Amino acid sequence: MNANTQFKPLLKLKGLRAQHMMTQADIADKLGISKATYNRKENGIGQFDANEITCILKMFNVNYEQIFIS
Repeated sequence: MNANTQFKPLLKLKGLRAQHMMTQADIADKLGISKATYNRKENGIGQFDANEITCILKMFNVNYEQIFIS
């Protein structure tokens, strides 16, 4: 990554998490990752893998586009 790289936080995911009154730690635990790793991914610094995406979609009963497409 270079210094000009801008990260795009997943605001829809943050909103869903807040609606369901879940913390980053709650979701990280369900995904089997650390809170710090989840935080980076939610803030666009890392990417969720396919298994994590599937788990998130099931957790919130939404489709991919509702979270991951602007």
